[in-house]
Amino acid sequence: MGDDTELMSLDELVLLHRSDVSDPDTRYRVLAPGDRPVGEVRSEGDSLIGEFGHLFSDAGSPHPTRLVLYDDTGTARMSLEPARTPLHLTYHVHDGDGQMIGTVVQENIVGKLQIGLHVADSPRARVSAEDWHELRFTVADRDGEQIATITPRGTGDDPAAVDAYGMTVTGSVDWELRRFLLAAAIAIDVVVHSESR
Repeated sequence: MGDDTELMSLDELVLLHRSDVSDPDTRYRVLAPGDRPVGEVRSEGDSLIGEFGHLFSDAGSPHPTRLVLYDDTGTARMSLEPARTPLHLTYHVHDGDGQMIGTVVQENIVGKLQIGLHVADSPRARVSAEDWHELRFTVADRDGEQIATITPRGTGDDPAAVDAYGMTVTGSVDWELRRFLLAAAIAIDVVVHSESR
């Protein structure tokens, strides 16, 4: 049975960085078209809020913070938790009830960033950086067909100038894979933007 909430059904979403000293655990606001708030991503499980840099590139040393996606009613819909692996970082993805539903996995150490999206134990899609700046990403299904893009909202090729990442579904995507596209956007934004700070 799919998730029919607005947050998980929109073809366009934006992850906007939020910096508020009165609420340091809220990392991102999730916006629908027209910058309408539909959710937020919060850091949980670690008192050291702030530095997420090199989550993927520092092998074997993931940040222990868990990221939880809430909809606009305050209900948890998904969480990402980093797990230690020998050469790369794997995010365990859980549904709102805490059940593990798959993984977001870095597939390479050298070269442009590539991330695999595994629903349960099955590889469903791959996210690939379009260039060495690692700002724009294309998501392809198992047949190599483009199904989504993840792109910055900002100017130029400087990651520090990016204040948000947008996820746009461009192909046929079922509800199960759709939430993994959002998980990938969260993971990419954490890695690329934090490394630029």
